[in-house]
Amino acid sequence: MTPLRLRLRKAEFDAVKYGKQNEVVKFASSKRIHYLCFSRMTHDCDERQSQCRACFSNAVALGGYEIYPFDRAIIRRGATDKYITREIESCSFEERNGKMVFVFRFKTEKGGES
Repeated sequence: MTPLRLRLRKAEFDAVKYGKQNEVVKFASSKRIHYLCFSRMTHDCDERQSQCRACFSNAVALGGYEIYPFDRAIIRRGATDKYITREIESCSFEERNGKMVFVFRFKTEKGGES
């Protein structure tokens, strides 16, 4: 299965890496909507990325937008080569502070990491 790819700032990356934070919130930009769309990932949608914002708004209103079921995430620290992988518990979208955002929750690690 295709992994979810996320890029985080140093502080947020470190918080996820050391288990202090188990969710990441990202703004629902047209690029991210296009990237996460289940229909696009399964080749059922031929819409251009510029149409994804309207498609997302309509689908949210009708309760029909589906996020591709990623099983793990590759999380990069900024533009560096440093990365970690985490198992994904859930991917969802919700409204926070008047903006639509995607929320990625990771499974908690059983042991510590060095």
